[in-house]
Amino acid sequence: MDIKGLRKDPLGTVRTLAGVARTYADSVRRDVSRVLSGRPIPVQKTRAFDGATASRRMSSWVTTSADGNAEALAGARSLIDRSRDLERNSPHGRRILMEFAADLVGTGLRPQAQTGSDRLDRQWLAAWEDFAAQSDPLTCGTAYGQQFSAALALARDGGILVRRQWHRPGRIAIPLTISQLELDYLDSSKDGTGGNNRIIGGIEFDTEGFRRAYHLYMVHPGANWSSLIPTETRLLSESVPVPASEVLHLYGYTTSRPGMVTAVPWLAPVMQRLWELDGWADATSVARRMSQSVACFVGGGDPDGAADGFDGAGPVDGEKVVDGRDYPVETFEPGIVAYLPPGKTITFPQAPAVPQHEEYARVTLREIMAGTGTPYEAGTADLSQVSFISGRMGRISRRALMDSLREQVFVPLYCRPIGQWMTDAAILAGRLPARKGGYSVDWVMTRREEADEQARIKAVAARIRNGLTSWERAVREEGLDPETLLDEIRRSNAQFDAQPPIILDCDPRRTASGGQAQASSSATDNDDSPLQSSGNGSSEDNRGGGAL
Repeated sequence: MDIKGLRKDPLGTVRTLAGVARTYADSVRRDVSRVLSGRPIPVQKTRAFDGATASRRMSSWVTTSADGNAEALAGARSLIDRSRDLERNSPHGRRILMEFAADLVGTGLRPQAQTGSDRLDRQWLAAWEDFAAQSDPLTCGTAYGQQFSAALALARDGGILVRRQWHRPGRIAIPLTISQLELDYLDSSKDGTGGNNRIIGGIEFDTEGFRRAYHLYMVHPGANWSSLIPTETRLLSESVPVPASEVLHLYGYTTSRPGMVTAVPWLAPVMQRLWELDGWADATSVARRMSQSVACFVGGGDPDGAADGFDGAGPVDGEKVVDGRDYPVETFEPGIVAYLPPGKTITFPQAPAVPQHEEYARVTLREIMAGTGTPYEAGTADLSQVSFISGRMGRISRRALMDSLREQVFVPLYCRPIGQWMTDAAILAGRLPARKGGYSVDWVMTRREEADEQARIKAVAARIRNGLTSWERAVREEGLDPETLLDEIRRSNAQFDAQPPIILDCDPRRTASGGQAQASSSATDNDDSPLQSSGNGSSEDNRGGGAL
């Protein structure tokens, strides 16, 4: 309150305060009148953002202020179970998950050793190939198959655990295998503190914030009891801490909230829509079946009151047919003209209609695909309304998302640790020498075929010619080993150069891309050379090719 103003004009100040009091009293009187008459009291908007208002319209919006781990762990069991059910029973849910794994790892991320020594690089790659062929004793698959399985679990369950298992030397080439464990093995009931450490959802952290151990069940909690041995039955409900150095935890930390130590399934934002869409499609299918099933209802009359016990429109195939209650059973035949007894009526039910089936499905599926970052045509296999440019733009956006997940999540959390485990095992087995600087390894994904593969190849060639990349790097991006490819090219050239020489359009030493002979080769070749390539064009733009 302004004291100086009160002293100068006390009467004016009193009048001002009285006016404020009257205004407040009038407001209270109006609110009381509304309450007594059953009318709602209007809520004054005091926030600048519409999304923060507490109006009646926004009252059904339920939110939480819990941290990411509390939110994820509270609903983790239901989310994972429902995601797995959608994979089993929803065609679109399964396709979304499979497309995720295929885009993330494809046929497998291939390692390329970068030690600076060709001999060591080849030695490391040979050890890796031996390990990759026997890394999964459970399924007898390969390390590349395990990559796909891990990517699928990343989308379906929100992550996966991996343990390494040592074996006695001599049993297998590299005495190491890896076991993939579902997140069900993680004892999420372990939550709180353990000594000076804290435990979040079964993951134990030391005082400096590093992962110290994982509290794991020795047997899957949902395993069939009849398939367990006595020692496993005892451990079914017990978990033990396993050192973090022996466990890999792959989860989408980049798509989670900061500070989260676990993630939710990729389908979490669209689970309800997928479930409702499947239920709607099932109900629609039933309605369509009903609309194609002709039925009728016969009313009136009394079969028991007829003289011969039969008062229908006519017998079936000339004979009286009855049901279990001795009531007549009749059928309709093409061209039938039936005369019904007095009081007998026949009515046909109204077949249910299914309007706008395609429109509703497309709109809903677009929302579902947007929620999972999946191109519409890839997640639905519906190419009816997709043009070349729209499909290409969708794939570019999808590729940017997958590239970031691959380089920021899958490679550092899965590929590199497994590569280091293999290196350690190979050193212990004498397959690799111990190296002070270690073994640097790049992980490269095999390029998937583009819609316009020829344009992609031209773009790669232009990048090499303009110094934007090297031939060796371009080969690695194709998922190939440069040394192996060079050896194959040398062998092929030697075979082409053998007597009698064979000249093909695919040999750039002899023919240009237009089919005409290279200047260097025409000066040395004579007319007696057999099987000479015949070019159809006189310029580089003419693509007429020679043949054998």
